[in-house]
Amino acid sequence: MTRQRSPKIDLNACYSSNHHCERRLFSTHHRPSSPEFLRRACPDFSDDDYLQCGILRVLESSTSGRAFLQEHGARLNHSPSQANYFATLHSQRRGAVAADVNNALRILANQTLPDRLAEIAELAAYAVFAVDGHWHKAATHDPRHNGVKMSVGHFYSLNLRTHTLRPLAVGEGAHEHDLSVLKRLTPRGLRQEVPKGRRTLLIYDRAGIDFDYWKRCRHESAIYFLSRTKSNTVLSWEERRTWDPSDPRNRGVQEDMWVKTRDGHSLRLICYVDPVTGKSYEFLTNEPDLPPGVLAELYCRRWTWKRFSTNSKTSWAKRRRGPQVRKPNRRRRIF
Repeated sequence: MTRQRSPKIDLNACYSSNHHCERRLFSTHHRPSSPEFLRRACPDFSDDDYLQCGILRVLESSTSGRAFLQEHGARLNHSPSQANYFATLHSQRRGAVAADVNNALRILANQTLPDRLAEIAELAAYAVFAVDGHWHKAATHDPRHNGVKMSVGHFYSLNLRTHTLRPLAVGEGAHEHDLSVLKRLTPRGLRQEVPKGRRTLLIYDRAGIDFDYWKRCRHESAIYFLSRTKSNTVLSWEERRTWDPSDPRNRGVQEDMWVKTRDGHSLRLICYVDPVTGKSYEFLTNEPDLPPGVLAELYCRRWTWKRFSTNSKTSWAKRRRGPQVRKPNRRRRIF
């Protein structure tokens, strides 16, 4: 058998693609501006140049900040000096500018992009988010804490309607548990400014299971959770729920029942078999009204987030050599 050569990567096409993204992001029509009270004249490195530099930094694969300036600084309207570039990573005002522009761009995208859940009528009153975090190794020059370098954790929320991404938090300590981050955000923060009168459904993996906290979120902010059962979860059967087996969306659903935890929390347990792979899943939720097949479908769509998380880890693993103190990490998650 003749071994075929691997296809060559068209570097010019990749370079052209990044240039296209850059032009679209910084065109007058698409670029939101930060409020005047955050802006300040800086002739050496303006706020617009700072935002362009930050976005270009994440589009390119340079392994360090110095390498980025050497390889791509000429593409910037005004290339900063190394001192200016690294100093802006610690500027609270610049961070506020980046956060405000990011929020404005996300709001604009949510108003413009098509609704991927519009065909599911039962979700009309729901905002649906897939929330997760990912961790990667510390950079070479990161400081040590008690002799150990801290890994870096970023927590995001993916809007399953428009696929816009929102940074929620940066992990604290050596390796903060996901549940600790959720509690630190509080139910109000997890609701993510969803207007009153709408429910919020958060889809999280097993690391986000805390039934007492789920109950608090539901009572305080109308937030419902969807996850999968843990291997050590003890549940007692209460009542079988009625569902429509003739609904094609419920294909693969085996059971939909009310169960009770050892602490007395009533939850829904959905037993599901993927019609394509034959793999079995058990979903756990405190949402009482949606069809079981819809909830199973929403959890499957969460894998969109996992693909982003994996790609993000792979991409940033190549760029760990620069300093990654906490303030630059918060800035980087915004870009």
